[in-house]
Amino acid sequence: MDETLPKPVRLRLHQCLEQWQRWKDAAKDRPEPVQRLSGGDVNCSVLVADGLRQWVVRLDGLDPGSIGLSRDAEWRALHKAAE
Repeated sequence: MDETLPKPVRLRLHQCLEQWQRWKDAAKDRPEPVQRLSGGDVNCSVLVADGLRQWVVRLDGLDPGSIGLSRDAEWRALHKAAE
């Protein structure tokens, strides 16, 4: 699946997956890409899994600030909703 992603996206995904042990509720094993998810005008979302659990990794395609997005505010809202 990884080969179907554009090279810049593959590189950013690889960098993100190299940090999997820092994730909240980290997996026992390094997650691997399963499939690219559709949607997202300014980002690329990839489903990853470790065999037991799944996560969605979202990679920015553009500088979010250049189009008025605040990823910090978005993170806080998502975190609050998850509580």
